[in-house]
Amino acid sequence: MAAGGREGAGRPERAWDPAGDAAPAFTPMNVDPAAEVVRTLPRAPGLLERLAVRFLRRRAPRAARPLADPVHILTRSERMDVRRIVESTVFRAFGAGVTSALVVASTKIYVEYRDLPSPLLYVAGAVLVTAVGEILFLHRHHLLAMLSLMRATGARFDGEGPEPDDSLAHAMARAALDQPDPVKIVEGIDPWRETSLARLYLFVVAYKLKRFLSKFAAEILVKRAAPNAVIRVFAPAIALPVTGAWNAFVSWKILREARIRVVGPSAVEEVFSRVLPPSQALSEACRLCLFRAAGMGIVLKRSVHPNLLALLEGLVRRLGPVPAAYLDDRARFLEGLARLAREEQIEVLQVLQVAMVIDGRLLRRERELVRQARVMCGLPEASSALERLLHRFSRGDRIDADLLGDLAR
Repeated sequence: MAAGGREGAGRPERAWDPAGDAAPAFTPMNVDPAAEVVRTLPRAPGLLERLAVRFLRRRAPRAARPLADPVHILTRSERMDVRRIVESTVFRAFGAGVTSALVVASTKIYVEYRDLPSPLLYVAGAVLVTAVGEILFLHRHHLLAMLSLMRATGARFDGEGPEPDDSLAHAMARAALDQPDPVKIVEGIDPWRETSLARLYLFVVAYKLKRFLSKFAAEILVKRAAPNAVIRVFAPAIALPVTGAWNAFVSWKILREARIRVVGPSAVEEVFSRVLPPSQALSEACRLCLFRAAGMGIVLKRSVHPNLLALLEGLVRRLGPVPAAYLDDRARFLEGLARLAREEQIEVLQVLQVAMVIDGRLLRRERELVRQARVMCGLPEASSALERLLHRFSRGDRIDADLLGDLAR
Protein backbone atom coordinates (compact mmCIF):
# COMPACT_ATOMS: atom_id res chain seq x y z
CA MET A 1 0.00 0.00 0.00
CA ALA A 2 1.53 3.30 -1.02
CA ALA A 3 2.38 5.85 1.61
CA GLY A 4 -0.61 8.00 2.38
CA GLY A 5 -2.83 5.90 0.11
CA ARG A 6 -5.42 3.24 0.74
CA GLU A 7 -6.98 0.43 -1.18
CA GLY A 8 -10.19 1.54 -2.79
CA ALA A 9 -8.77 5.01 -3.37
CA GLY A 10 -11.37 5.64 -6.04
CA ARG A 11 -13.87 6.21 -3.23
CA PRO A 12 -13.61 9.82 -2.00
CA GLU A 13 -12.37 10.31 1.55
CA ARG A 14 -14.19 12.87 3.66
CA ALA A 15 -12.58 14.92 6.36
CA TRP A 16 -14.24 14.86 9.76
CA ASP A 17 -13.89 17.54 12.37
CA PRO A 18 -14.25 15.78 15.74
CA ALA A 19 -14.87 19.13 17.40
CA GLY A 20 -18.02 19.68 15.38
CA ASP A 21 -21.45 19.29 16.90
CA ALA A 22 -22.82 16.82 14.40
CA ALA A 23 -21.76 13.22 14.24
CA PRO A 24 -20.13 12.27 10.95
CA ALA A 25 -22.57 11.34 8.26
CA PHE A 26 -21.78 8.65 5.77
CA THR A 27 -22.68 7.82 2.22
CA PRO A 28 -23.63 4.18 1.59
CA MET A 29 -21.75 2.53 -1.23
CA ASN A 30 -23.77 1.22 -4.14
CA VAL A 31 -22.45 -2.30 -3.80
CA ASP A 32 -23.65 -5.70 -2.91
CA PRO A 33 -22.61 -5.91 0.76
CA ALA A 34 -21.51 -9.49 0.90
CA ALA A 35 -19.63 -9.32 -2.40
CA GLU A 36 -17.81 -5.97 -2.19
CA VAL A 37 -17.44 -4.86 1.41
CA VAL A 38 -15.41 -7.90 2.36
CA ARG A 39 -13.31 -9.59 -0.32
CA THR A 40 -12.92 -12.84 1.50
CA LEU A 41 -10.55 -14.71 -0.79
CA PRO A 42 -7.60 -13.85 -2.99
CA ARG A 43 -8.03 -14.34 -6.72
CA ALA A 44 -5.44 -17.13 -6.91
CA PRO A 45 -4.82 -19.13 -3.72
CA GLY A 46 -1.62 -21.12 -3.64
CA LEU A 47 -1.40 -24.62 -5.07
CA LEU A 48 -1.19 -26.33 -1.69
CA GLU A 49 -4.17 -24.37 -0.41
CA ARG A 50 -6.26 -25.30 -3.45
CA LEU A 51 -5.36 -28.96 -3.06
CA ALA A 52 -6.21 -28.81 0.63
CA VAL A 53 -9.59 -27.19 -0.10
CA ARG A 54 -10.35 -29.91 -2.64
CA PHE A 55 -9.41 -32.56 -0.08
CA LEU A 56 -11.69 -30.99 2.54
CA ARG A 57 -14.59 -30.53 0.13
CA ARG A 58 -14.55 -34.15 -0.98
CA ARG A 59 -14.71 -35.45 2.58
CA ALA A 60 -16.71 -32.71 4.31
CA PRO A 61 -19.72 -33.71 6.43
CA ARG A 62 -23.01 -33.15 4.64
CA ALA A 63 -25.47 -33.07 7.52
CA ALA A 64 -25.99 -29.77 9.33
CA ARG A 65 -26.54 -29.56 13.07
CA PRO A 66 -30.09 -28.70 14.17
CA LEU A 67 -30.62 -25.02 14.94
CA ALA A 68 -31.35 -25.86 18.58
CA ASP A 69 -27.69 -26.83 19.00
CA PRO A 70 -25.44 -24.01 17.70
CA VAL A 71 -22.01 -24.99 16.45
CA HIS A 72 -20.12 -22.87 18.96
CA ILE A 73 -21.84 -24.36 22.02
CA LEU A 74 -20.14 -27.62 22.94
CA THR A 75 -21.82 -30.22 25.11
CA ARG A 76 -19.86 -32.45 27.45
CA SER A 77 -19.74 -35.27 24.90
CA GLU A 78 -18.68 -32.87 22.14
CA ARG A 79 -15.85 -31.54 24.30
CA MET A 80 -14.71 -35.10 24.89
CA ASP A 81 -14.78 -35.77 21.15
CA VAL A 82 -12.77 -32.63 20.44
CA ARG A 83 -10.24 -33.56 23.12
CA ARG A 84 -9.89 -37.06 21.70
CA ILE A 85 -9.32 -35.67 18.20
CA VAL A 86 -6.66 -33.27 19.43
CA GLU A 87 -4.87 -35.86 21.55
CA SER A 88 -4.77 -38.48 18.81
CA THR A 89 -3.51 -35.98 16.22
CA VAL A 90 -0.86 -34.62 18.57
CA PHE A 91 0.27 -38.16 19.36
CA ARG A 92 0.62 -38.99 15.65
CA ALA A 93 2.55 -35.78 15.08
CA PHE A 94 4.91 -36.69 17.91
CA GLY A 95 5.38 -40.14 16.42
CA ALA A 96 6.08 -38.68 12.97
CA GLY A 97 8.73 -36.40 14.44
CA VAL A 98 10.39 -39.22 16.37
CA THR A 99 10.37 -41.48 13.30
CA SER A 100 11.85 -38.76 11.10
CA ALA A 101 14.59 -37.98 13.61
CA LEU A 102 15.27 -41.69 14.13
CA VAL A 103 15.89 -42.24 10.41
CA VAL A 104 18.28 -39.27 10.24
CA ALA A 105 20.08 -40.22 13.47
CA SER A 106 20.41 -43.86 12.37
CA THR A 107 21.83 -42.77 9.03
CA LYS A 108 24.35 -40.51 10.74
CA ILE A 109 25.45 -43.22 13.18
CA TYR A 110 25.70 -45.85 10.43
CA VAL A 111 27.78 -43.56 8.20
CA GLU A 112 30.16 -42.75 11.06
CA TYR A 113 30.41 -46.40 12.09
CA ARG A 114 31.15 -47.69 8.57
CA ASP A 115 33.36 -44.70 7.73
CA LEU A 116 31.64 -44.32 4.35
CA PRO A 117 32.88 -41.79 1.78
CA SER A 118 30.92 -38.53 1.35
CA PRO A 119 28.96 -38.97 4.60
CA LEU A 120 27.19 -35.65 4.16
CA LEU A 121 25.47 -36.91 1.03
CA TYR A 122 23.95 -39.82 2.92
CA VAL A 123 22.79 -37.61 5.79
CA ALA A 124 21.46 -34.92 3.44
CA GLY A 125 19.51 -37.53 1.49
CA ALA A 126 17.99 -38.91 4.68
CA VAL A 127 17.05 -35.41 5.84
CA LEU A 128 15.43 -34.56 2.50
CA VAL A 129 13.40 -37.77 2.25
CA THR A 130 12.20 -37.66 5.85
CA ALA A 131 11.39 -33.95 5.71
CA VAL A 132 9.19 -34.34 2.63
CA GLY A 133 7.50 -37.44 3.99
CA GLU A 134 6.96 -35.88 7.39
CA ILE A 135 5.42 -32.69 5.98
CA LEU A 136 3.04 -34.61 3.72
CA PHE A 137 2.05 -36.91 6.59
CA LEU A 138 1.40 -34.00 8.96
CA HIS A 139 -0.58 -31.99 6.41
CA ARG A 140 -2.83 -34.94 5.59
CA HIS A 141 -3.49 -35.76 9.25
CA HIS A 142 -4.16 -32.12 10.08
CA LEU A 143 -6.74 -31.97 7.28
CA LEU A 144 -8.37 -35.17 8.52
CA ALA A 145 -8.44 -33.71 12.03
CA MET A 146 -10.19 -30.60 10.64
CA LEU A 147 -12.93 -32.80 9.20
CA SER A 148 -13.25 -34.67 12.48
CA LEU A 149 -13.62 -31.38 14.35
CA MET A 150 -16.37 -30.32 11.96
CA ARG A 151 -18.23 -33.57 12.55
CA ALA A 152 -17.82 -33.27 16.32
CA THR A 153 -19.18 -29.71 16.42
CA GLY A 154 -21.80 -30.08 13.70
CA ALA A 155 -20.22 -27.54 11.35
CA ARG A 156 -20.20 -27.84 7.59
CA PHE A 157 -19.13 -25.86 4.56
CA ASP A 158 -21.78 -23.54 3.13
CA GLY A 159 -23.19 -24.02 -0.30
CA GLU A 160 -23.03 -26.71 -2.92
CA GLY A 161 -23.06 -26.68 -6.67
CA PRO A 162 -20.64 -25.16 -9.18
CA GLU A 163 -19.87 -22.03 -7.11
CA PRO A 164 -20.08 -22.91 -3.40
CA ASP A 165 -18.95 -20.56 -0.65
CA ASP A 166 -15.45 -21.85 0.10
CA SER A 167 -14.43 -19.19 2.62
CA LEU A 168 -14.52 -21.60 5.57
CA ALA A 169 -12.83 -24.33 3.53
CA HIS A 170 -9.99 -21.97 2.64
CA ALA A 171 -9.73 -20.80 6.25
CA MET A 172 -9.48 -24.40 7.46
CA ALA A 173 -6.99 -25.30 4.74
CA ARG A 174 -4.70 -22.44 5.75
CA ALA A 175 -4.96 -23.50 9.37
CA ALA A 176 -4.04 -27.09 8.47
CA LEU A 177 -1.04 -25.92 6.44
CA ASP A 178 -0.08 -23.46 9.19
CA GLN A 179 -0.25 -20.59 6.71
CA PRO A 180 -1.10 -16.99 7.57
CA ASP A 181 -4.32 -15.61 6.16
CA PRO A 182 -3.95 -13.84 2.80
CA VAL A 183 -4.56 -10.15 2.40
CA LYS A 184 -8.13 -8.97 2.67
CA ILE A 185 -9.23 -5.50 1.63
CA VAL A 186 -11.90 -4.25 4.03
CA GLU A 187 -12.75 -0.64 3.31
CA GLY A 188 -9.14 0.46 3.09
CA ILE A 189 -7.91 -1.69 5.99
CA ASP A 190 -5.05 -3.74 4.57
CA PRO A 191 -2.99 -5.33 7.36
CA TRP A 192 -1.52 -8.26 5.41
CA ARG A 193 0.36 -8.78 2.22
CA GLU A 194 -0.96 -11.51 -0.06
CA THR A 195 0.36 -14.94 0.79
CA SER A 196 2.23 -16.52 -2.12
CA LEU A 197 3.55 -20.01 -2.64
CA ALA A 198 7.10 -18.64 -2.33
CA ARG A 199 6.24 -17.27 1.09
CA LEU A 200 4.91 -20.66 2.12
CA TYR A 201 8.22 -22.24 1.11
CA LEU A 202 10.07 -19.66 3.20
CA PHE A 203 7.82 -20.52 6.13
CA VAL A 204 8.58 -24.22 5.74
CA VAL A 205 12.32 -23.48 5.66
CA ALA A 206 12.03 -21.35 8.80
CA TYR A 207 9.97 -24.07 10.48
CA LYS A 208 12.58 -26.71 9.72
CA LEU A 209 15.38 -24.35 10.75
CA LYS A 210 13.85 -23.85 14.18
CA ARG A 211 13.74 -27.58 14.72
CA PHE A 212 17.29 -27.99 13.42
CA LEU A 213 18.64 -25.36 15.79
CA SER A 214 16.88 -26.92 18.78
CA LYS A 215 18.23 -30.37 17.87
CA PHE A 216 21.71 -28.96 17.25
CA ALA A 217 21.76 -27.24 20.65
CA ALA A 218 20.58 -30.41 22.36
CA GLU A 219 23.29 -32.48 20.68
CA ILE A 220 25.99 -30.00 21.75
CA LEU A 221 24.82 -30.16 25.36
CA VAL A 222 24.87 -33.96 25.36
CA LYS A 223 28.31 -34.12 23.78
CA ARG A 224 29.76 -31.74 26.34
CA ALA A 225 28.16 -33.55 29.24
CA ALA A 226 28.94 -37.09 28.02
CA PRO A 227 31.93 -38.67 29.76
CA ASN A 228 32.85 -41.13 27.05
CA ALA A 229 32.93 -41.60 23.30
CA VAL A 230 30.13 -44.16 23.22
CA ILE A 231 27.57 -41.69 24.50
CA ARG A 232 28.88 -39.06 22.12
CA VAL A 233 28.30 -41.35 19.15
CA PHE A 234 24.66 -41.67 20.11
CA ALA A 235 24.21 -37.99 20.81
CA PRO A 236 22.16 -37.53 17.57
CA ALA A 237 19.44 -39.62 19.19
CA ILE A 238 18.62 -36.63 21.41
CA ALA A 239 16.87 -35.19 18.36
CA LEU A 240 14.10 -37.80 18.69
CA PRO A 241 12.18 -36.27 21.61
CA VAL A 242 13.01 -32.72 20.52
CA THR A 243 11.57 -33.22 17.03
CA GLY A 244 8.58 -35.11 18.37
CA ALA A 245 7.82 -32.44 20.96
CA TRP A 246 8.07 -29.69 18.37
CA ASN A 247 5.65 -31.50 16.04
CA ALA A 248 3.26 -32.10 18.92
CA PHE A 249 3.25 -28.42 19.87
CA VAL A 250 2.67 -27.24 16.30
CA SER A 251 -0.18 -29.73 15.82
CA TRP A 252 -1.82 -28.64 19.06
CA LYS A 253 -1.58 -25.01 17.96
CA ILE A 254 -3.03 -25.81 14.53
CA LEU A 255 -6.00 -27.70 15.95
CA ARG A 256 -6.74 -25.00 18.48
CA GLU A 257 -6.86 -22.45 15.68
CA ALA A 258 -9.03 -24.78 13.58
CA ARG A 259 -11.58 -25.14 16.38
CA ILE A 260 -11.72 -21.37 16.83
CA ARG A 261 -12.37 -20.95 13.10
CA VAL A 262 -15.11 -23.58 13.12
CA VAL A 263 -17.09 -22.08 15.99
CA GLY A 264 -16.46 -18.37 15.35
CA PRO A 265 -19.23 -17.59 12.80
CA SER A 266 -21.84 -19.29 14.96
CA ALA A 267 -20.74 -17.32 18.04
CA VAL A 268 -20.94 -14.07 16.07
CA GLU A 269 -24.51 -14.82 15.05
CA GLU A 270 -25.53 -15.50 18.66
CA VAL A 271 -23.96 -12.25 19.86
CA PHE A 272 -25.60 -10.20 17.12
CA SER A 273 -28.99 -11.77 17.81
CA ARG A 274 -28.74 -10.34 21.34
CA VAL A 275 -26.90 -7.08 20.69
CA LEU A 276 -28.29 -6.02 17.30
CA PRO A 277 -31.80 -7.42 16.78
CA PRO A 278 -33.14 -6.73 13.25
CA SER A 279 -35.93 -4.49 14.51
CA GLN A 280 -33.57 -2.12 16.34
CA ALA A 281 -33.12 1.38 14.89
CA LEU A 282 -29.63 2.88 15.16
CA SER A 283 -28.30 6.32 14.36
CA GLU A 284 -25.91 6.68 11.46
CA ALA A 285 -23.17 7.67 13.91
CA CYS A 286 -23.68 4.42 15.81
CA ARG A 287 -23.57 2.37 12.62
CA LEU A 288 -20.30 4.01 11.66
CA CYS A 289 -18.88 3.37 15.14
CA LEU A 290 -19.88 -0.31 14.98
CA PHE A 291 -17.99 -0.76 11.73
CA ARG A 292 -15.03 1.06 13.21
CA ALA A 293 -15.07 -1.31 16.18
CA ALA A 294 -14.68 -4.22 13.77
CA GLY A 295 -12.01 -2.29 11.85
CA MET A 296 -10.01 -1.74 15.02
CA GLY A 297 -10.08 -5.50 15.60
CA ILE A 298 -8.35 -5.98 12.24
CA VAL A 299 -5.81 -3.25 12.94
CA LEU A 300 -4.85 -4.45 16.41
CA LYS A 301 -4.66 -8.11 15.45
CA ARG A 302 -2.68 -7.17 12.33
CA SER A 303 -4.54 -9.69 10.24
CA VAL A 304 -8.02 -10.30 8.90
CA HIS A 305 -8.95 -13.43 10.79
CA PRO A 306 -11.82 -15.42 9.23
CA ASN A 307 -13.90 -14.81 12.34
CA LEU A 308 -13.40 -11.06 11.91
CA LEU A 309 -14.71 -11.46 8.37
CA ALA A 310 -17.76 -13.21 9.78
CA LEU A 311 -18.24 -10.32 12.20
CA LEU A 312 -17.99 -7.74 9.41
CA GLU A 313 -20.37 -9.65 7.19
CA GLY A 314 -22.81 -9.93 10.11
CA LEU A 315 -22.70 -6.16 10.52
CA VAL A 316 -23.32 -5.67 6.81
CA ARG A 317 -26.35 -7.98 6.86
CA ARG A 318 -27.87 -6.03 9.75
CA LEU A 319 -26.74 -2.47 9.06
CA GLY A 320 -26.37 -2.31 5.29
CA PRO A 321 -23.33 -1.22 3.28
CA VAL A 322 -20.25 0.05 5.03
CA PRO A 323 -19.94 3.84 5.36
CA ALA A 324 -17.38 5.51 3.11
CA ALA A 325 -15.17 6.66 5.98
CA TYR A 326 -11.97 5.77 7.79
CA LEU A 327 -12.48 2.52 9.68
CA ASP A 328 -8.98 2.07 11.09
CA ASP A 329 -8.45 5.35 12.93
CA ARG A 330 -8.31 4.93 16.71
CA ALA A 331 -8.88 8.63 17.47
CA ARG A 332 -11.95 8.86 15.23
CA PHE A 333 -13.36 5.69 16.76
CA LEU A 334 -12.93 6.84 20.36
CA GLU A 335 -14.19 10.36 19.71
CA GLY A 336 -17.20 9.06 17.84
CA LEU A 337 -17.92 6.59 20.65
CA ALA A 338 -17.85 9.37 23.25
CA ARG A 339 -20.51 11.32 21.32
CA LEU A 340 -23.06 8.49 21.12
CA ALA A 341 -26.11 8.10 23.30
CA ARG A 342 -25.65 5.81 26.29
CA GLU A 343 -27.63 2.92 24.80
CA GLU A 344 -25.60 3.03 21.60
CA GLN A 345 -22.31 3.22 23.50
CA ILE A 346 -23.23 -0.05 25.18
CA GLU A 347 -23.82 -1.78 21.83
CA VAL A 348 -20.52 -0.52 20.39
CA LEU A 349 -18.59 -1.60 23.51
CA GLN A 350 -20.09 -5.07 23.25
CA VAL A 351 -19.21 -5.47 19.58
CA LEU A 352 -15.72 -4.05 20.16
CA GLN A 353 -14.94 -6.59 22.87
CA VAL A 354 -16.30 -9.45 20.79
CA ALA A 355 -13.97 -8.33 17.97
CA MET A 356 -11.04 -8.39 20.40
CA VAL A 357 -11.56 -12.05 21.42
CA ILE A 358 -13.08 -13.57 18.27
CA ASP A 359 -9.75 -15.14 17.25
CA GLY A 360 -9.32 -16.80 20.66
CA ARG A 361 -6.58 -14.42 21.80
CA LEU A 362 -6.42 -11.16 23.72
CA LEU A 363 -3.28 -9.06 23.35
CA ARG A 364 -2.05 -6.18 25.48
CA ARG A 365 -2.75 -3.59 22.80
CA GLU A 366 -6.32 -4.90 22.50
CA ARG A 367 -6.85 -4.61 26.25
CA GLU A 368 -5.56 -1.05 26.07
CA LEU A 369 -8.10 -0.06 23.40
CA VAL A 370 -10.93 -1.57 25.46
CA ARG A 371 -9.69 0.39 28.48
CA GLN A 372 -9.67 3.62 26.45
CA ALA A 373 -13.15 2.92 25.10
CA ARG A 374 -14.50 2.30 28.60
CA VAL A 375 -13.02 5.58 29.80
CA MET A 376 -14.63 7.42 26.88
CA CYS A 377 -17.98 5.99 27.98
CA GLY A 378 -17.47 7.00 31.61
CA LEU A 379 -16.99 3.43 32.84
CA PRO A 380 -14.30 2.02 35.17
CA GLU A 381 -11.09 1.18 33.32
CA ALA A 382 -10.93 -2.44 34.45
CA SER A 383 -13.53 -5.18 34.09
CA SER A 384 -13.34 -8.95 34.40
CA ALA A 385 -16.09 -9.43 31.82
CA LEU A 386 -13.67 -9.31 28.89
CA GLU A 387 -11.64 -12.19 30.33
CA ARG A 388 -14.81 -14.17 30.98
CA LEU A 389 -15.93 -13.56 27.40
CA LEU A 390 -12.63 -14.92 26.09
CA HIS A 391 -12.85 -17.93 28.40
CA ARG A 392 -16.41 -18.82 27.42
CA PHE A 393 -15.77 -18.42 23.72
CA SER A 394 -12.59 -20.51 23.85
CA ARG A 395 -14.29 -23.27 25.85
CA GLY A 396 -17.41 -23.42 23.70
CA ASP A 397 -19.82 -22.07 26.33
CA ARG A 398 -22.91 -20.01 25.61
CA ILE A 399 -22.40 -16.24 25.52
CA ASP A 400 -25.52 -15.15 27.39
CA ALA A 401 -27.17 -11.76 27.83
CA ASP A 402 -25.82 -11.34 31.36
CA LEU A 403 -22.22 -11.59 30.19
CA LEU A 404 -22.83 -9.22 27.29
CA GLY A 405 -24.38 -6.76 29.71
CA ASP A 406 -21.36 -7.00 32.00
CA LEU A 407 -19.12 -5.90 29.13
CA ALA A 408 -20.58 -2.39 29.42
CA ARG A 409 -20.64 -2.08 33.20
